[in-house]
Amino acid sequence: CHSSRRPKISDTMALSLRVCSRFYRTNAPLEWYTAFVNITYVDPVTAEVRTEKTECGRYGEHSLKREARGVLAMPAAPQDRHACDPNSRFTPRGYGAWIALISRGNCTYRDKIRNAVGKNASAVVIFNVGSSNPNETITMSDPGDALDQCIMCGYDR
Repeated sequence: CHSSRRPKISDTMALSLRVCSRFYRTNAPLEWYTAFVNITYVDPVTAEVRTEKTECGRYGEHSLKREARGVLAMPAAPQDRHACDPNSRFTPRGYGAWIALISRGNCTYRDKIRNAVGKNASAVVIFNVGSSNPNETITMSDPGDALDQCIMCGYDR
């Protein structure tokens, strides 16, 4: 999940999630699905539309594993970046499908997902920030996300 040029999270971006492969870890009962992520954004320096593809996402254990498309939207207020409060507001640009981009931490994945889906997000991306390895992803195992689509990505993405 590393690129020579990392777009700023504040850039206008569209995101597409796609399930392609199933991976197994030996000597462990855990199975996970990689989320292939396509990011399209306007480069703030050149004003060119750019697209990057990466395998940095990991679907939640009980998450729906299907394609999702939409504009990324973070919680509107910086203090709500974790989306732990049901009143967290998201302000996606334009109309139509949007994907919530939420920082890991401060509450359960279930709360984050429910709060975003309650605001009509079509999918949720939780990014790992504040850990010793920001590129680390885990398989979110909360059965509360069974009706929703969510992935975790490393912060470097």
